[in-house]
Amino acid sequence: MTSLRFLILSLARPKLRRKVALFSALLFLVALPFQAVAHGTLFFEFAPDEANPVTIFELETPSQPFYPPNDFLRGFDIWVSNTGTAGTATFGLRDEADNLLSSKTITIPHINPAYGGTRLHIDFDSNVAVDYSKLYRIRVISSMPELALYNASQFQILQHNTTGLPYYEVQEALLGSVKQNYAFKFALYETQESSIPVISAIHPVVLGPTQARIDFNANEPVDARVDFSHDGTVQSTSWTNTFSFCTPGHIPCSVLLNTIGGKTYTFTLFIKDEWGNEASVPDSFSTPVDPDVPITPPPPPPTTPPPPVTPPPPGNEPPPPPPPGNPPTNPPPPTIPPEIPPPPPITPPVSPPPPNGSGSGSSTTPPPDGGSGPVSVTIIDPTTTTLSDGATETTYSLLITWNPSPEIEATDGYAVEIYNDQNELERRVIVSSETRELRVDKLAPGVYRINIYSNRNGSLIKIGDYTITIKPIEAKSPFTATRIILAALLTLGGVGGVILGIEAHRRKKKAFSERARGAFDTYQH
Repeated sequence: MTSLRFLILSLARPKLRRKVALFSALLFLVALPFQAVAHGTLFFEFAPDEANPVTIFELETPSQPFYPPNDFLRGFDIWVSNTGTAGTATFGLRDEADNLLSSKTITIPHINPAYGGTRLHIDFDSNVAVDYSKLYRIRVISSMPELALYNASQFQILQHNTTGLPYYEVQEALLGSVKQNYAFKFALYETQESSIPVISAIHPVVLGPTQARIDFNANEPVDARVDFSHDGTVQSTSWTNTFSFCTPGHIPCSVLLNTIGGKTYTFTLFIKDEWGNEASVPDSFSTPVDPDVPITPPPPPPTTPPPPVTPPPPGNEPPPPPPPGNPPTNPPPPTIPPEIPPPPPITPPVSPPPPNGSGSGSSTTPPPDGGSGPVSVTIIDPTTTTLSDGATETTYSLLITWNPSPEIEATDGYAVEIYNDQNELERRVIVSSETRELRVDKLAPGVYRINIYSNRNGSLIKIGDYTITIKPIEAKSPFTATRIILAALLTLGGVGGVILGIEAHRRKKKAFSERARGAFDTYQH
């Protein structure tokens, strides 16, 4: 009782009350980053260290689109600050058709700005089924004047030339319907579920006589092991106790096997998700003969004595050969092969003329615009839009086509990437395996590089690239031609005036001379 009375009296003091309030706030902020541990399993996170806050009160409704590399979504994290008083915000999960799948309204306390922002966790009421190949959005609605969301650029990345799509799940953030040049920091969570993982694009890769690799894709993060055999004796790899996501379009998950050359193996791939749900698929492969292992020849057949020779019956003996030194009478003439005519002389092929008659010294420098591989790009349909301030903006569309050879045609779709002249990813679009043409709209004037990748059995193969320059259309005044004509007429008029003036002066001088001569003649007479 004494301790309680002391605490009450102490809290009545203003200075101590402020210290207790500050201590409680610090405990809350420290606890925020660790709240997510109790809300499921983290399976994806986009949270670069360097991030910038954007206050959303006076902006269009913010949202963050993404592709979830999983089959369920229970909750997510965002990074925020709130320099004002506590308030509420509503977070909604929407599909690509803008249908609301789930929402949650929470109270956000006063949160001081911090480097990179403060992690805040939001849980939906239950797991929401999602599809890794579909686009989803987390949308934030709040009237809090000081609520800020932290964002970072995911486009300042080196252009990849191997398999794997960096931050494939993360799309540009939206303010209303306008894409930004950044993405909001976010993380995705899942809680326990009983859905069996789905294996796709299983692909045995024989690395040599003594090693093989089993590649595959799955619709959620999984662990894997393999049972394999070539003679009925089953060998097994072990679970790794790590869970990797390898949805179609990503680098596939893999399991390495130690093998023997010259054998045909049957195997079964087993996968399981983080909740123990398991699936399996059988398949087979053959290894090449190992040249370093000598081949044991088969044993020779058993030796048996030759059968006895039975002499021919009497009266059927062949005639005895002639005695040596006495050739047979009238020997047959020797056979002379017919004469074969010599082959005709070989005429060397005529070299084709050089293209355009340029000869061997033609330039091999590629043009500024162009590409490699079966890719072509055409600029179409400039569109002029009037902005809210009365100004106009002209954007352009690109028609991109490609025609890969049969050996690199996609089995799981094509990826089209567009980079600007700063090596920043402007667009990334995934299309089906049957698609060979794509239209991309609303591109500003500039230089763009387009890369096309084929997703073949879970591996990305670059088909080709193309560089194109979009030049702005110069606006021409309707009075330009009129001004040119008037200037020409004025110029011609000035020249004509000078000529007429000279002619008039010449005529006046001639008339004066004639009058003067007449007057002189009159004076003489």
